[in-house]
Amino acid sequence: MDENQLLELKKIYQKYKAGHLLSDREKELLKKFVNLSHIEKRNFAEQVNESVDDIETFIERDIKRQ
Repeated sequence: MDENQLLELKKIYQKYKAGHLLSDREKELLKKFVNLSHIEKRNFAEQVNESVDDIETFIERDIKRQ
């Protein structure tokens, strides 16, 4: 995943955490987090001040269920 995609993913994640509804396209992009490398996941988690486990749990519970 390139830097622009990670930046977009970060914006989408922050938007959802702020209580906004996501479009189907945004949900699909957010699901891609689980396919990132361990280093990419860790870097992303640091940028949004969350743990990798918390983000993965959030995606599993809230995004994939919808």
